[in-house]
Amino acid sequence: MEGQEETKQCPLCLKDIELSKFRMHDIGCSRQNYKCSKCAQCVPKADKEDHEEEMHKTVTCEHCAFSSPAFQFKDHDSNCKMKPQTCQFCEEVIPFLDQESHFQLCGSKTKQCETCKDYVKLMDKAAHVTN
Repeated sequence: MEGQEETKQCPLCLKDIELSKFRMHDIGCSRQNYKCSKCAQCVPKADKEDHEEEMHKTVTCEHCAFSSPAFQFKDHDSNCKMKPQTCQFCEEVIPFLDQESHFQLCGSKTKQCETCKDYVKLMDKAAHVTN
């Protein structure tokens, strides 16, 4: 765009700073912040202890014993293969690894269709209703 000043990315906070203001920003940014050597995050120096305590403590998954620093743990909990899941047919909570065998057993059970009175497997109920 016309009239906009060229920018340079701050190596510490990664913000794009106008060139005319970069030197002042760099001095202030490095005085107030540091780049964590473990996770490369820009952290205010005043929060260094809290950052180390929270982001670098070891977190262990309650379902599979996977452990890592908190900043690397991220969404393991939502993707954990051992996290209990609720069966869509019986509402029983089962480990994810057992879900397929449980699904086959539980989904093979039949229930009478309220509309046509035929007996339909629970796993086929959705397709049956649309037909």
